[in-house]
Parts: sequence; C-alpha cells; structure tokens
Amino acid sequence: MWDRLILIAGLRRGGTTWVGEALGKAREAQYIFEPDAPAAHPETPLSSPVTALRELDLWHIPPESFDNYSEFAQGLRSYTSWLCERYFGGQVPTLLIKIPQTEKLEFLIWTYKPDAVLYLRRHPFGVLNSYDENGLYRAWLGCEWRHFQSDLEALMPELIPLAQAAKHYSEKVVLLAHARLLLADRFLKSSNRRLIDYESLCMNAMQEYQDIFEWLGWEWGEGVRGDLHPLIDPDDSEIETRGLFSTRKRSKDRAYGWRRELAPHIYKKSERFLQRFELSYPMPGDGLANRTWEEIFWSFKMYRWRRAAYVREWGWAEAARWF
Repeated sequence: MWDRLILIAGLRRGGTTWVGEALGKAREAQYIFEPDAPAAHPETPLSSPVTALRELDLWHIPPESFDNYSEFAQGLRSYTSWLCERYFGGQVPTLLIKIPQTEKLEFLIWTYKPDAVLYLRRHPFGVLNSYDENGLYRAWLGCEWRHFQSDLEALMPELIPLAQAAKHYSEKVVLLAHARLLLADRFLKSSNRRLIDYESLCMNAMQEYQDIFEWLGWEWGEGVRGDLHPLIDPDDSEIETRGLFSTRKRSKDRAYGWRRELAPHIYKKSERFLQRFELSYPMPGDGLANRTWEEIFWSFKMYRWRRAAYVREWGWAEAARWF
C-alpha cells in the first residue's frame, strides 16, 4: 500500500503528535496517526490483533522473540494497509506514521521495515508536565510501571536501583522517560534515522522543519511554510493550550512551559531524583537555568488550577473561572 514508509517515534507525551501533523503537510506524504491504536480509527475485523498487540503484557519484545509475535506484526501491517485504503483510496508513494512506543521500537522496525525513522527526544520534565496536566499518571502509569519493572532485569539491569528508589509518581515518570531515551540510542544505531531535539525544534521550528524536509527529500517552499505557520506560530484565535493532543501553541511555551506549570514540590522532588543518580538533561544554550520568581509564582497558581480540576472533576474552563 506504500512505496516508502517514514516512522516518527519518540517518548510518550514527547511531541510526536505535533511533529506528525507538521510533517503531514508535505505534498509527497500521507499521514496516519498511530495505526497501532485502533480506538483512534474505524473498527474493522483487522483491529483485533492490533488491539491485542497494544494490550500485550510486555514492555519490550526482544528480537529473539519476534517470530513468536509474527501474527501481531502481520496484523499491524494489514491494518495499516486497510487504513491507507480507507483514507487515501489505495497505494501511496510515501506513508508517514507516528507510533510513540520506544520500548517496542525494535519490533516496529522489524514489522514495517521503514525507509527512515525520525526519533523525537524531549526533556523528562516536559513529559512529566504533560502527564501531570492530563492526569495520565492515573490512567497510564500503573500498567507502564509494572511492565517496565518486569523487563528491567533482562533489558536494563543498570536501572534496577533507580526503579527501586522511585516511589513518587513524578520520579517514576522521569525514570521511564530516561529509560526510553537510553533505549532509543541503543535501538537506532543501525537504522536510517534522524534524532530530533524537541526543545531545539520548538525554538527554531521553521528552519528545523526545513532541514527535516530536505533530509527526507521533500519539496520545501512558500506553500509548505504557509501550511506550517498555524502549527508553529499560531494566531491568538488558533491557539489550543488544553487537550490531550493539542498541537497549536506558542513555540517557547511548547518547549519550556513546564518551567512555570510544574508545581514547586513536584519540580523539586524530580530534580532531586535526577541529581541523586546523576542523570543530566541540560537545555540548549547555557543549560538548565534556575526557575525565575515569576515562573515559580505561576507554578503555584497552575498547581491550584490542577488540583481544582482533579478534586472537583472540573474541566479547565471551570477551574480557570474559579480562580
């Protein structure tokens, strides 16, 4: 169903939705959002093996076990082909898909044999802020953490002491992000891949996207720049700051919004955890500067909004009106 396949991978809550939508503006490509998530697409009989793969009681599928899961791989390819037929009418020259499942990246590469992989790296605090903002530590973290722990001894034994020390959900989220970044470096060594720093991409988005388009051999011009503009520098009326898959935000906000949104005690707890185990994540430029008083003030206010939303089960609009 496709002549060329490009896979966008990265951390969960790492910005892959934004990058996928932006690269989907290319004239040469057709884009499918997470073909491994049948809930995001029309249901068919082909959905069953894909759902089973997503619900597999494993965090990582080792290469020596790939043949045991060939039915899942074939089901995922067949379902992706069906989506191509459904959305685009059949064969496409270039198919662009995004699947933020780093721990299964080896299996996905074996399944799709992509012509290129774009991997998005993001500071763990940005990931933590997204989990915290959307309450995802309640929805995702328990299952993720259990699978992660069960696979550690075989996959990343050096992280066992860190996993044993991580007690608070914030420590677990940043450790999961750290583990996935380590795995990406390991899994992508032999692939035709491009590593993308999320913060650098946000701060110089148009030039960075131009470089990516040219690396992929895609046309770049005023038409593409115009299509990307609402995703990179939206007008006030176009901004979407809330929602699980919001893609229209100010670039600096997108990169560093967590500095004024993470509650001070969450920020400090996570920072101490990273420092304790000497896990360093510098920012572009001069590194990770201390938060300003203004950022700390806004983080207190944001914390109150979030607590109101969680405790009273409000939406963001109701929480904002209350405060």
